[in-house]
Amino acid sequence: MTFLLDTCVILWAAREPSRLPRRVRNLLIDSTHALTISVASAWEIAVKPDLGVADPASWFRTAAEKLHASILPIRLDHIAVLKSLPYLHKDPFDRMLIAQTLSIKAELITNDEAIRRYDIRWRWG
Repeated sequence: MTFLLDTCVILWAAREPSRLPRRVRNLLIDSTHALTISVASAWEIAVKPDLGVADPASWFRTAAEKLHASILPIRLDHIAVLKSLPYLHKDPFDRMLIAQTLSIKAELITNDEAIRRYDIRWRWG
């Protein structure tokens, strides 16, 4: 199974793992699953200075390494899926994660209830 991590999951895994449910923490260390993090999350971290990440690109690469996660670029097929999504969520970064989840046939690890309104596979506690 491939899991795409929501931006908050990446941040909490790196900074405050206790904020993640035990089930999610266990998934993050289970080597039988493929973990993926999106460049959209790096972009989101970069444009939100209140997150306190001075060098987002370096921080993101380090987070990927620690999670043993692959980094998913934003591709044109993701844009095509994004365009077809109903407008249920206003956050452009989350909408891209939804499109990528559908495109790569993954399961999104998220606690965002607005994301869960989409017809995607997701997981939380």
